[in-house]
Amino acid sequence: MDADLQTHIAFYLTGKRPGTGLDAPEGLQLRPALFAAYRDLSALRYDFPLVLVDGPSPGMFAEPLSGLIDSILDKVAHGTEGARIRKHLLLLEQEIRKRVAAGASGLFSAVWDHSAATLGQDDTLMADSLLRARTNRHVDGELVDCQSALPAQLLGHAWSLTQAQRAAHFGRDLQRLVLKLSDILKADFVNSDAGKSAESLRSAFGSGPKDNFDFEAMSRILGRSTARKSLSPSRRSRVTQLLSTLQSQQFFAPPDAKAGTAYAFVFDSCSAALQAYRERLPRLIALARAMAIAELEAKGEYNEARHDPLFASFGENGLQASDLALFPDYLVRMNIRDLTGAEQSALSEILAVDLPVKILIQTDDVIEESPLGNGNGIGIGTPGLCPAQSATGQHGDGSERRFCAAIARLQSVPASRADPARTRLLRPGPVQRLFGRSCQHG
Repeated sequence: MDADLQTHIAFYLTGKRPGTGLDAPEGLQLRPALFAAYRDLSALRYDFPLVLVDGPSPGMFAEPLSGLIDSILDKVAHGTEGARIRKHLLLLEQEIRKRVAAGASGLFSAVWDHSAATLGQDDTLMADSLLRARTNRHVDGELVDCQSALPAQLLGHAWSLTQAQRAAHFGRDLQRLVLKLSDILKADFVNSDAGKSAESLRSAFGSGPKDNFDFEAMSRILGRSTARKSLSPSRRSRVTQLLSTLQSQQFFAPPDAKAGTAYAFVFDSCSAALQAYRERLPRLIALARAMAIAELEAKGEYNEARHDPLFASFGENGLQASDLALFPDYLVRMNIRDLTGAEQSALSEILAVDLPVKILIQTDDVIEESPLGNGNGIGIGTPGLCPAQSATGQHGDGSERRFCAAIARLQSVPASRADPARTRLLRPGPVQRLFGRSCQHG
């Protein structure tokens, strides 16, 4: 048989290119023959692009452009001008979709304004319709299309919303505890001889008419009349150390902190995330311990005889899920082609001990079997099965442990699967695995 024919048959049967007889298809912008009739998907009305909703919007984190346009139409397309407004707003939606498909990116509001300016440039009625619609556009965020980067963008956005909620909660608790502990030390200083000195009284007076007061006399009076009950040296040392630990933490950046002062929690490999977790674990335990002790100190309930032995062994066997839920989850976004050797070992360890890690593993081949194999509890899926059918892993508490879908279905999977998965992405919880399948469109 002719060698070239054998090469073509082998490629047809296996999808692999033996030898050098066939040209590499990469970079040729080829599309499946079955999709030949759908070269311009932007002419159709479908869910994409998506808007990654900014800020805390209850029940929303990624909305389809078509859905947002429909919600605006429900508000403005009424009366005798309703048909005209509907037609113009649907034209705007199509223009936005074309721009995003052609590579445009940015905020929904910015792409909207640029598209509206183009459409309404020579059409006053169009400009009027779009202006009315714009006043009812209350959602903004990054526009993303159905492409290979979507899983990382979508999961990254959901993860960032979760971390923002945790950071806000943690920041309030931290600020409250720092203020309480600072007040304890300040009250102790005010009650000390140094705090009652004339110089301290003068500096604490502020910018008023200091010459009208005799601070030396005030110091003598306070020294004779105020009962002295200072902190014990051990408590003063403990409170000072707690303040130092709380104020130097790097798990959440303070609102006024410079970039790079807090730890990074987004990684492109399981081994890097696992190494970071191990390195930071002693500091994480120390911070969780400090938070727990600070709560007792703030209430005046810390008892050295009872609590010192208890907290001496704090975290020896790791932290409980309730403690870990106070701190950021780790996020790993990677392609399955990088899941080899050490990466598989790191992934297995993460899954085995349920570390606070959310993992996106993306595969660009909908047929090829997972390198992890099947039957081990962490396989991505069985060849030939719908991705949703292969997402059957469970946590011990019965919750889903992985979610598997094609990119195009991340937004439109049935509610029975989508809602729990999104809920778990947006709230503290155990390890969440999202396995995506890449399916770019033309």
